[in-house]
Amino acid sequence: MCLLSGCTPNVIAPPTIVAKISQPLCRKNVACSPRSTVGIASVCGVDMRVGRYCARPLGKSDKKSDSDYHANMNRGDFSRGPLTSNEREGEGNMLRGLRDKARRIHCFALDSEIAMKDSELEEPENPAAPVLAAPLAPSPAALDAPALKQRFPVLTLVTCGICTLVFLELFDEQNPNSWETLAKWGCYPPAKIYGGALWGFITSAFVHVEPWHVAFNLYWLWVFGSRLERVIGSARWLCFFLGAAFVSSGFEFAFTGATGIGASGVAYALFGFMWLTKRRYPSFQKALDPRTILLFLVWLVGCFAATLAKVWTVGNAAHLAGLLFGAGLGACVMWESRRALIGTCLAVMVLVATAPVFWAPWSSDWTSWHAVRAHERRDYISAITWYQRSLSLGQDKTWCWQNMALAYHALNDQSHFQETLQLLRAVDEKTAHEVEVAVGLERKP
Repeated sequence: MCLLSGCTPNVIAPPTIVAKISQPLCRKNVACSPRSTVGIASVCGVDMRVGRYCARPLGKSDKKSDSDYHANMNRGDFSRGPLTSNEREGEGNMLRGLRDKARRIHCFALDSEIAMKDSELEEPENPAAPVLAAPLAPSPAALDAPALKQRFPVLTLVTCGICTLVFLELFDEQNPNSWETLAKWGCYPPAKIYGGALWGFITSAFVHVEPWHVAFNLYWLWVFGSRLERVIGSARWLCFFLGAAFVSSGFEFAFTGATGIGASGVAYALFGFMWLTKRRYPSFQKALDPRTILLFLVWLVGCFAATLAKVWTVGNAAHLAGLLFGAGLGACVMWESRRALIGTCLAVMVLVATAPVFWAPWSSDWTSWHAVRAHERRDYISAITWYQRSLSLGQDKTWCWQNMALAYHALNDQSHFQETLQLLRAVDEKTAHEVEVAVGLERKP
């Protein structure tokens, strides 16, 4: 709404006053004299310091000249007489300067406001024409979402195909759970891993024996892996898969003496990474609804409980290590300021997964491997020491006492040989007889 001429700045005239104005109106419907600059300055927002009096239209009863009227208003005092010529000239120069400044800088705001109000009052040319809605702005998630780097998850499909092929080949084997059979497809016994076959940490992830196991792992490998490959690309996805398989199998090997079989550790690594980065990558949110998150966490805890209760033996170390590895990589993506610290933790995980291959005194398999190596080198004293350590760590008694008896016989220590043979006979009479035949105490029947 327009302001009356000469008003105190930012004082809006009531509609009733505007309706009763009988003076000629300017083109902006402002009641003002032709020479009034106070009204222009008030409309345009210029602080004229005109006092507390609200302006009124110039009436016939006003005896003062236009310049005197505005000058007295500027003082807030109508009791004074006419200004002197010098005062009038100074006031006129000041008002002209403010008028020019107001017109140059601020008057366009009034023009725009009045034009907008006039357009609101005008009738549309075609009232029946539909009003087109303004296009919606893209959501913040869509603006922040990185572009897809891989249209089709090639490596995810290849990985699922290899797992399926290995399962079908093992399904035709007569004894698929034997080390001899598993080793043909990449799941090696502890002795070969200790011998340096570190690639077994990766190849064991492709091996599945049970139908439900391969179905469960392939389903989540495709659901999670395909989305991840589309986002980070095939090259990074391959590095992620190899790292997750190595770390999960390495942790399982460190705690149980075997690599385990299957891609469960990789599946948990995918879950951990996508769980932490689902806010950054909106495509992950479709695969990680609350039910899926609850399923993976409950399955993780349930497998630990089943193993502790000796109901079912599960690769819990592989599951937990895979989850931590994937979550660590996701944390590197989300918290760049702490990337050095998180990267150090991931490096420690890789070291922990690798170290047991070279040093694992808590493992009966590791001590047994050293005992066999010493026995083969004919270092019988060291071999007996390693056999005793392995026996104390829970290694098979029949196997330990059999080899210890043979080592004592090679050293010509008959007293310890007979003592060990008696212990072996108490456990396995048939094996004790085989030892006696092997050393020539008895002939084969």
